[in-house]
Amino acid sequence: MPHCEDCGNSLYFIASSVSPVAPSAAGAASGLAGRFDARGKLVELDSLGATAETRRKAAANPVLYFDTCMECGSNRVVW
Repeated sequence: MPHCEDCGNSLYFIASSVSPVAPSAAGAASGLAGRFDARGKLVELDSLGATAETRRKAAANPVLYFDTCMECGSNRVVW
């Protein structure tokens, strides 16, 4: 299960390797965001510019993609 060591978040994470389709000052920090359940299973995948292939790969192996806390922006995410 993903867990942010800085803020304790275990639900919402983003993929720093996937750029948003249209970055802006207050816009999305990633082109791919995921929501996880209490067991660490990916239950929702939001794409803001990720290709279908990237979405498929992230869903199959989320530990390789979701490396940034969506709540505080920390990259101190442990699985």
